Amino acid sequence: MKRTFFSLLLMLAVSLGCWAQNAVNAMVDIEGIAGGGSLPKPSYNSQETGIVVVKVVVNSQGKVIEAMPGYTGSDTTDPTLCAAAKEAALKARFKMADVLGGNCTGTITYGFGVELSTDNVQGKGVDPDGFISIADLLDYHEDGEYCVRATLFGFADEEARIFYVQQREDEILPVQLAPSADAAATYNSLKDLPLGSPIEVKGTLSKLVFGEETLKALVDAEVLSATSNEVVEVERRTLADDPSIIPPKFKGKDANHFSQWVTNRLVYPPKAKKNYIEGTVLISFTINKSGDVVNVKVVKSVYPELDKEAVRVVSMSPKWTPALKDGEPVNVTYTYPVIFSLGY
Repeated sequence: MKRTFFSLLLMLAVSLGCWAQNAVNAMVDIEGIAGGGSLPKPSYNSQETGIVVVKVVVNSQGKVIEAMPGYTGSDTTDPTLCAAAKEAALKARFKMADVLGGNCTGTITYGFGVELSTDNVQGKGVDPDGFISIADLLDYHEDGEYCVRATLFGFADEEARIFYVQQREDEILPVQLAPSADAAATYNSLKDLPLGSPIEVKGTLSKLVFGEETLKALVDAEVLSATSNEVVEVERRTLADDPSIIPPKFKGKDANHFSQWVTNRLVYPPKAKKNYIEGTVLISFTINKSGDVVNVKVVKSVYPELDKEAVRVVSMSPKWTPALKDGEPVNVTYTYPVIFSLGY
């Protein structure tokens, strides 16, 4: 039986006239709320102002079990305001619809010294770089040109040049490349990338008929950037041109299995996490003739703490089976993107 969901937008304005802090307003948009509950006031000590959007997960008892500040629509990353918003959100309780089963998601938006309205909260949705989240794009917008920063999720129709990009697990967007002389080449180049590779696209939001479904999609799109998340040889041309070079192996498999090994061992630096810092650190390293990983260094920096963590994990790598040329071990140098994402 198809479940029925209720979406209730609760707008609660709370005035906090305490010394050393501004008034706070709150707006709640969570699918499955039946009404009622409690929304505690954020406790903080700052004169900073701004909007913090907290993405929340609410269980069937109405308790917020996850709170992720800095979601699309936020206009500040001030640590004090983000921490206060997260703490308050985790204390929130709601009355849920009886027909709702399992967890539901939504947002709680806090305006610290800012009067909230539907004109300045989620739904306008572009970040400082001009990119919009897939969730906001699908939920709040009907037409227009938008930019999306996501990861490559899959391919649907080569002839129609349709592929998918993804942000969070449940946020997938079809993209159709604009017809052009280069469209087929662009599509094929994307197919050469591993799924999960970072990609930025720009296109027009429209309805796309695909099979028996009509979906919201970005059409007449162009790829602004697409970067492989695989290990990339610095000397790629030399290796490709010299068939006598046998690439090194990581635990008996190709170099791309190193990506999963690194991901499983990364620990997000607390300072970077506290300040909501994300990015991709580009690391260079050499696999020597003995199979050891040496000369690990940062080629492209993001943030000191992220750089250090990337170097730490890559430096821990176990021995590889070295590359061979004419049957003899040789040194091979790689660059490798270490991706840090908080998933907000």
